[in-house]
Amino acid sequence: MVSNRTLFPTPETMIATEKQLTEKLRHLRSAPRGRAATPTSPSETWRETLADFTFEKATNLDALMDWVLSSLDDGIVQMTHPGYLGLFNPAPTFPAECADRIAAAYNPQICVWSHAPKAVEIEQHVVRQLAHRIGLPNGSGGHFTSGGAEANSTAVLSALTSKCPEYGEQGVGAFSGRPVIYASAESHLAWLKIAHATGIGRQSVRLVSTDGTGRMDAAKLKREIESDLEKGLVPTMIAATAGTTNAGMIDPLVECAKIAKQYEVWFHVDAAWGGAIIADTEKRCFLAGIEKANSVTIDAHK
Repeated sequence: MVSNRTLFPTPETMIATEKQLTEKLRHLRSAPRGRAATPTSPSETWRETLADFTFEKATNLDALMDWVLSSLDDGIVQMTHPGYLGLFNPAPTFPAECADRIAAAYNPQICVWSHAPKAVEIEQHVVRQLAHRIGLPNGSGGHFTSGGAEANSTAVLSALTSKCPEYGEQGVGAFSGRPVIYASAESHLAWLKIAHATGIGRQSVRLVSTDGTGRMDAAKLKREIESDLEKGLVPTMIAATAGTTNAGMIDPLVECAKIAKQYEVWFHVDAAWGGAIIADTEKRCFLAGIEKANSVTIDAHK
C-alpha cells in the first residue's frame, strides 16, 4: 500500500517534485530524435520490472516517474517526432498539457452543479460555443464523453427516443418494426457495437457503400432507406461521417441532411476527426450541412 506521505506530501516536497518533472519533460522534448518515431517492443527485462510493481509495497515516486517517462519515450508512437506524419492521432498541444495538470490538481467533481459550479459553468460555456460554431440553433446543448464511441452511442439513444418516445421505457419492442441506422462503409465500425448495446442488434446497421472517393453514396443511401421501408422496417438515423478514419473523407452532409428530412429520420454527424475544421473560418465550408444535424460528435484531441 502507499503511505499518506507519498500521496499527500508536504508543500515543499510537491514543489520540488513538480520542478523535477517539468525539467525532465523539457529535456525529453528537446532531445534529438535520432531514432524512429515508431515504438520499440517491451523487452523481457522491462516486463519483469513491470511485474514487480504490486500493491504489496510502495514505490519511490521519483524513480517511478523516471521509469514511466523512459517507457513512454520509446514505447509509444511519438506524435511529436518530426518523422511522424499521422493526423488521426495528433501531437499534444502545450495548452492541453497545462489543462491536464490543472484538472489533475483539482479533480473537480462536475456530476452536479453544486459540487463545482464554476467548473460546470466553464464546461457548459465551451459546449455552447461549439454548438454556436457548428451553427446549431440557440439552446442546443451537449456534454463531454470519454470518446467518440460513447458520444455516438448517445446520438443513437437520442435518435431511438425521438423516433419512438416509448423506447426509453419499453425498449425496442415499442417500435412497429425493427429500427435501422445508416452509416458509411468507411465509417468507424463502433456502430455495430452500439447497435448491440442499445438492443437493436447488429443487423440493424446499414453500411452504405461509397461513391468511389471514400464518401457515402447519397443515392445508394436513399435506395437503402426505401428498401427498408418496403420491408416494414423503421429508418431511424443517418450517421454521416466528417473525417473517416482511413482517409479523412467527409460524407455529402447537405445531401444526407435532405434525405434525413425527407424520411423523417435523425441526422447525426460523426465529426470525431474533421469537426475541428469549424475552428478555421476559411475551411469551415468543407463542413457545409453540419449545421442541419440533430446531433454532432466532435473529438477533443489534444
